[in-house]
Amino acid sequence: MNMFAGLVGFGTFFLALLFIGIIGYWKAEPLEEWLKNAYRKTKLIASNNVRAKN
Repeated sequence: MNMFAGLVGFGTFFLALLFIGIIGYWKAEPLEEWLKNAYRKTKLIASNNVRAKN
């Protein structure tokens, strides 16, 4: 029973990683654009906060 539980647990973990990898490969370009835009917004917010304090 313990071997079966281990196999089910490891199999589920492996399938989850595989699923995340497939989604990441499939949606790489939109994810990259989203990340670049989010990073730019963060930099703009940070630069505005520095200017406001000075």
